[in-house]
Amino acid sequence: MKRLLRLLFPILCVWIMIPTPVFSAPARDSVSPPSDRKAYFNAKQYFDEGTYEPAVEAFQKFLADFPHSPLVPEAYFLIGQAYIQLKQYTEALDSLKTAVEGFPTVPFAGEARLQLGRVYLELGRVEEAISILEQEAVINKDSQTRQDLYAKIADLYLANREGLKAIESLLKQRQWVKDREERLPVEGKIRQVMEQHLKDRQLYKIFEQYPQSYPGDEALMRLSETAFGKGDFFRAERHLNQFLGHFPKHPSTQRARELLTGILNEIKSYRVRIGVLLPLTGQQASYAQSVLKGIQLAMEDAQGMFPEKYVGLVIRDFEEQPAKLKAALEELVKEYSSMAIVGPLLSKDVARVASLAEKYQIPLMTPTATENKLTQDHDYIFRNTVTPEFMGKTLAEYAMLKSGLKRFVIFYPKDAYGVEMMKILSEEVNRLGGEMIVAEAYPPDAVDFRDEIKHVIQLDLARYGALIPSQEPTGEQKPEYIAGFDGVFLLGDPLKTGLLAAQLAFHDIKDRTLLVTHGSGSAEFIAAGNRFVEGAILVDGFFEGSTDPVVRSFVSRYQAKYQESPDLFAAQAYDCVQMILLALKGGATRPDQVKGYLGQVRGFHGASGITTFHPKGQVEKQIFVIQVKNGKYVQVN
Repeated sequence: MKRLLRLLFPILCVWIMIPTPVFSAPARDSVSPPSDRKAYFNAKQYFDEGTYEPAVEAFQKFLADFPHSPLVPEAYFLIGQAYIQLKQYTEALDSLKTAVEGFPTVPFAGEARLQLGRVYLELGRVEEAISILEQEAVINKDSQTRQDLYAKIADLYLANREGLKAIESLLKQRQWVKDREERLPVEGKIRQVMEQHLKDRQLYKIFEQYPQSYPGDEALMRLSETAFGKGDFFRAERHLNQFLGHFPKHPSTQRARELLTGILNEIKSYRVRIGVLLPLTGQQASYAQSVLKGIQLAMEDAQGMFPEKYVGLVIRDFEEQPAKLKAALEELVKEYSSMAIVGPLLSKDVARVASLAEKYQIPLMTPTATENKLTQDHDYIFRNTVTPEFMGKTLAEYAMLKSGLKRFVIFYPKDAYGVEMMKILSEEVNRLGGEMIVAEAYPPDAVDFRDEIKHVIQLDLARYGALIPSQEPTGEQKPEYIAGFDGVFLLGDPLKTGLLAAQLAFHDIKDRTLLVTHGSGSAEFIAAGNRFVEGAILVDGFFEGSTDPVVRSFVSRYQAKYQESPDLFAAQAYDCVQMILLALKGGATRPDQVKGYLGQVRGFHGASGITTFHPKGQVEKQIFVIQVKNGKYVQVN
């Protein structure tokens, strides 16, 4: 509060200099009786003499004696003014609110609103001060007063750390300034707010709101120059191209073109370049952003591995368009002589450019595509990603070889993912000598699984399950179901698998190990399953809570840089770049040498587990096994 008042002090001083309005005596033909006027002016005399406490008492007596007098509004206003002089702001608030809300059309209503705004500020109630001042700014007819009010409101928003709203107020002030020369100081203030108070996402929001006019142009140029200064050439180039597209006749177009030329020269000044090919626009954009953040974090390690200006990134957004994807890859090869390329994300997009990678003999490493055929048919394609096969193999091996389980049932959603994982797990269990008793499908949108659970129980009773007599506390005999299986595979999203776990317990399927494939990042699984998911085993390609030093370092650096936690895609992308950097560190100076190094990677210890590449680019990963212990995820392998 003290800090806020210090920030607001210059604004408060402006109000302190506002003179108290002078009220003239009512006309002789006023409906007020002489006793009415006499009581009012006796109180007013105290006020004019600066004896504010007697003035308050006299005005309050006046209000009690003459509640219907036409001088009542002025009395409330002057009581508020007297309390301000006495620094009794809570009392001033009540009187001024009565004057403002009860008598909104009196001639001095505007001044009353200003003084009420001042009192709110003195009390530290900034939002309410802004609200009353904005009301006055809309109502007031005087152009200069409106300008002054919007300027004050902008300062209040800045003191309250609301830069975007400050910009809006300054734009309203600018709207009332008719002379072009007089607008310049306001525009200078807007520029200052952008430079000192707004983050990149806020600047971009201004551009989105004003894509063809001021201050969208200012925001976009500010984003461009900030990104350029940070060495983030991808974002700088992207914003500059947006600027030229939206403001082709702007006075700053020459500056924009100069910056684009500077970016090209900067990128080409690196001895080695790594290309990045991602769909940063479109439905995949959020996933691509995670990947890009992992890539950029990994590049920070290059500073300690290589001389300055040795290795840099060239980032291209193909906007989920196949033609742009192919053109971007060719640009990365021909224009920038990239040593390797990271991306794209989907198997179908990798397949679209796989033949080009082979043609130009440039290694292309995808951090997310899962299709095995990509690496089997192409020598220059690598995948650093967790596939359904790895998930199923790891989960089945842990269940059978580590936990000693032999018999299983599986619940899976009747969709492409569920059917694929069901087949993989069934094959793994059979390969390891176990038995899959029942594979039960459920509708993908289901939340009630009683029919599926009862069907599993029925089939199990025909094999290994049993019903044994059990006595209820009431003395009633009731058969208790004893499952004939050791483990339950639960496939689906965290909510579905959590609900399944709870409903299994309701149907007496208890004390059986739950085996889950959706990973460790969701609190929803534990929340939905509650105590019934205790002991559940999960597998994932990345575990934020791992005690592994490599993972802990990655997580802490990522959180420090981006103020958010990393996901699997970020971790896998981070490892892609790490392996390419190690190839360069090992002496690779041509793309085919990078490809040769990657083909020999064995046991690379990264944020996404331990990775080995085989000669045809197939990847083998040792991923994370996690267990729910005391309501939390804990790594157990």
